[in-house]
Amino acid sequence: SEAGGHQWLGHAHPDPGRIHYKAICKALRSTAAHAGVELADVRAWVDVSSIPQANPGTQNLAIASLPAFASCVDYFVVISPDAIHADTGRACDARTYRKRCWCRAEITACWARRGASRMFVATNRGLRPLFTHDPDAEASPGRLLNHDECLAECLDVFGGQLTCCHLRHPGGQPCDREALATPMLGLIGELYRDRARRPEAWARVADRLDDLFPKTFSYEDETGSRELPLFGDLVAATMRLADAEAAGAPFSPTAPLRGLTPGASACDRRNAAAPERAER
Repeated sequence: SEAGGHQWLGHAHPDPGRIHYKAICKALRSTAAHAGVELADVRAWVDVSSIPQANPGTQNLAIASLPAFASCVDYFVVISPDAIHADTGRACDARTYRKRCWCRAEITACWARRGASRMFVATNRGLRPLFTHDPDAEASPGRLLNHDECLAECLDVFGGQLTCCHLRHPGGQPCDREALATPMLGLIGELYRDRARRPEAWARVADRLDDLFPKTFSYEDETGSRELPLFGDLVAATMRLADAEAAGAPFSPTAPLRGLTPGASACDRRNAAAPERAER
């Protein structure tokens, strides 16, 4: 199975010029060859095409599950040929893909559960490993991002760019950061629970928890800017619950959580707003 992550090339349509469609077809053939299987045996999950579109409630559940989808596949391929965004006129490539919040979430989810060995990027130059020698991303003139720098950038999910923020959340719509908080909290809970089995993965995030999972975020709409809850103390609460479970303590949903600050209430705000599907 393969997941194809890609950056939208328009605000209202993910691939108005079918540039990514052609690249996805090529990437599927390359992945089949790498896996040593027939193309007909490959099962692909692709953003938008693999998400229900008719029912807004089901659609929002699927969108919130993007990190889970990305983490359950045998191969994860970033689709990022050189392209131009239809609305902004800006260049889109592997570097700009990694700047996007949802794209970082997909990468982080797959890395957290599956490791990096079967994560690839499909550019104009073909298929290559995602976290090795990267000619598309320059940290400074003449210097390329190495494996650690590239991974560190992708793990900063909530520091990524979002179209909803660029458009200032019309009509008071919830921020996509709120929708991402729950699935990303689940991932950090897994990394903490399995830290003895995968110490190198936990070490990547352990010293950056406050930065990678911020307690609040700045929300802006037509009425102005304000600070809203994001993770609050949910990361600490998740770790406390994991510790209690590991110790065999009787389950109590409240005892380990006393004195902690709640996080985002995106579900209530999103269900109230019921926004249309837009660029992620």
